[in-house]
Amino acid sequence: MRTYPQSVTEFTEKVIETLKEIDFFEIEEVKEEVFYEICCESLLKKFLNGDDIIFRSEEEFTNVAKDSIIMTAAIGLQSKGLVDKIFDDEKDTNVYFLTQKGKEVAKDLGLDKQKENENN
Repeated sequence: MRTYPQSVTEFTEKVIETLKEIDFFEIEEVKEEVFYEICCESLLKKFLNGDDIIFRSEEEFTNVAKDSIIMTAAIGLQSKGLVDKIFDDEKDTNVYFLTQKGKEVAKDLGLDKQKENENN
């Protein structure tokens, strides 16, 4: 886990406490530590730009929440061996892909045929 400026971590911790009060982590099945990292990364950009450490819009918070949900799901799929990831240096991001096991599960679920129908 990275180290973040105190103002970033304090604000993130306040957000997490508020989300706990409404059972966000249980309802959305989001790992708190995943939300923490994504929130801190988002707020770190503001800190480095000299901006206030707050969410200025609902959209900013929604993006952090969505990214946390997606990342939690990706971590779960990776732990089950259904996906893996590589780091794309050019785009400075992780790229997730189905493993052989993931392809077999997708085929068993008929998702490969569904994709074929969408392309036709």
